[in-house]
Amino acid sequence: MKKIWVAVFSAGLIISCSDSNTEGTIKEGEVKSKLAADGWSEDDYQNSEVDPNAKQYTTLAFDKYEHDFGKVFQGTDNKYIFKVTNTGSAPLIINDASASCGCTVPKKPENPIEPGGTGEIEVIFSPKPGQTGIQSKTVTIKANTDPIITTLKITADVMEKMM
Repeated sequence: MKKIWVAVFSAGLIISCSDSNTEGTIKEGEVKSKLAADGWSEDDYQNSEVDPNAKQYTTLAFDKYEHDFGKVFQGTDNKYIFKVTNTGSAPLIINDASASCGCTVPKKPENPIEPGGTGEIEVIFSPKPGQTGIQSKTVTIKANTDPIITTLKITADVMEKMM
């Protein structure tokens, strides 16, 4: 009975993490802000009757929007840090960083990034058993930018775990 549960759990992991994700478009260059620099969230803005044209704007740029880990092994943690720069004149507020799969974990800056300042989005990719071959995952960044969402992409060629 224990083997059946292990098989069911493993199948669930494979289904949730094994397919390549090609959703989203990678943005290049600067991105303008629609959220207030005073810390409003995306939901606050969408539910607000305040004129968005009256709010401050900022821009951001990433050092790169894609990273290829190359060949990696199942069960390993593979870390990359995307560097983000606030190229605008108002604080940049990154509200959320989420991944397309549970095998990818992003970590966003907790504090606003001042104009001219830089921050980091740390991404750890940990391929699971059964997840082999070319993998493509996305990290969705929600910030006070227009568009609100910026997409980062990681890829790797996952090899079976070494014994």
